Amino acid sequence: MLREHALQLPPSHQGAPVGRLASAIWVLPYAERLAQYTQLRDVALSLPDEQLSVALRDLPKGLTDLPSEHHAHELQLLEPALLRVLPAQRAQVALGLLTCAYSLDDALVKWVWQQGLSLLNGAGEAALYDVLSRLRFEGSLNNLDDRQWNIARSEITHFMEANQFSEPARARIQDSVPWFRSVPR
Repeated sequence: MLREHALQLPPSHQGAPVGRLASAIWVLPYAERLAQYTQLRDVALSLPDEQLSVALRDLPKGLTDLPSEHHAHELQLLEPALLRVLPAQRAQVALGLLTCAYSLDDALVKWVWQQGLSLLNGAGEAALYDVLSRLRFEGSLNNLDDRQWNIARSEITHFMEANQFSEPARARIQDSVPWFRSVPR
């Protein structure tokens, strides 16, 4: 019923409902999840850029409740959409993408971190720190196992190098690593 209501909205208002519904795909019976998720993904990809960006904040969360053999394909379908994300919404979309990393295999974890961080290119230390802090608050960094966390740290380091962070900025991020990985209280 909620899906039908969301799909009846004009495309200029569908982003948030479509993304949220996809992120809550876990409430459906296992056999129905893939079909429902793909329908919501298709709707999201057809939305205007502003609404696509809004949908992409929550859409990747739904991946965590799909069979793992579909993860690579679904992420591959999102790649062109990431190029359409509006600058003002890139941090939100990066956050949404990075939130699903814990449920992926190592190759996809690396891809997700590369894509998520690439959305922050040129945004600076404050944007990176904000996204990492929000991931910590949501428990997403704590959900990563040690291999996944090492991949994430490596990609964060590459990101800081590629964006020419100053040595003090790199040190501040690196010094915060234990805090990022800690459980929020």
